[in-house]
Amino acid sequence: MGTWFGGFYGAPLGLAFGAWYAVLAGSAVRARLDPSHDGPDRVLTAAGLWLLLGGACAKLAWWGAPVALSPWGLVAVGLGLTVLGVARRRARLAWLARVAAGVDPRWQLDVRRSDDVHRSDDETGLLPLIRPDGRPQDGVLLYRAHGHDRYRSASPSAPAALTERPHPG
Repeated sequence: MGTWFGGFYGAPLGLAFGAWYAVLAGSAVRARLDPSHDGPDRVLTAAGLWLLLGGACAKLAWWGAPVALSPWGLVAVGLGLTVLGVARRRARLAWLARVAAGVDPRWQLDVRRSDDVHRSDDETGLLPLIRPDGRPQDGVLLYRAHGHDRYRSASPSAPAALTERPHPG
């Protein structure tokens, strides 16, 4: 009798919670399977939205039961995480635009030589700076070290990440 009663009432509730958590788990799995430098920011944004919506739903269904964190606390934490994740992604895009414009002399965008025979082996293990989502990663972000060597005319550079090169127009 307990199994029938528990299955009858517990199965729909379990499916609802599983579907609710699948959004957050799916974001984390995608960040792991398709790694990029902005993957943690995307998961942070998804977790923040999840907490924000969860707190709002809990506020609608809250009957004054004792809880560790109030629904307004969940909304505040969720809003903070969402804003932080979005701000970090926007800051990364703005920084990449400054690098593409040549404002930061320590960083440089170069053409990726993935099909070229002169390709450096350093490019093989690089992660995309921003998740490609189907866009070609035809650029390499290079870190240019300050050369204090009197025998070199150019500073040495090391590849740091793959990226999409800005196209004119």
